[in-house]
Amino acid sequence: MSEKTLPFPRGKTYGDGVVTLDVTNYDTAKHLEGTIHEVEDTVHGTGEKVFLRIVKNESGSAITAARKLFSFGLSPKDLGRRIRRLAFIKGMLCKPLDDKYVVGFSIPDGDLFYLVETGFCTIQLESTAVALSQGDAVTTDQSGLLDGAVAGAGEYVVGQIDVDAAVASANVVVHVNAGLVNSEA
Repeated sequence: MSEKTLPFPRGKTYGDGVVTLDVTNYDTAKHLEGTIHEVEDTVHGTGEKVFLRIVKNESGSAITAARKLFSFGLSPKDLGRRIRRLAFIKGMLCKPLDDKYVVGFSIPDGDLFYLVETGFCTIQLESTAVALSQGDAVTTDQSGLLDGAVAGAGEYVVGQIDVDAAVASANVVVHVNAGLVNSEA
């Protein structure tokens, strides 16, 4: 459960001093893609377990770290392993970036980084109307942000919001649900 057992430090990428990446070869470090690692929640101070999923940026360009939700690639076997872009369809399958990344940090194309598979994570709310209560099931909007309304039937439930929220664009703590299964709200 120690961060010392991770293949590379939280808040960094695999290429940050661990290896020299060949960004033209998307098979570099393929053995780590989709693997899940358990750590203690040191960001929110709960001491609870947080599970991190290693994914590869295959967007074709650098990703700028933000408190947003990311969608998986569309090629065969990309689910849970490779990221193409921010979530872009309301209610789609997605996971948030690990809190240890500083907003604005650049994740190079072809590099590995962490998403939160399950546990506490800070995610930004959408910029329009927000009406959520503690414990509500939340989903993504079409811009990679948390939707301001409770998840509807057939939408992927990212997790449950930890506090009441009524302020647009605020960062809120969500307990992210485990798994990559589109569930009923």
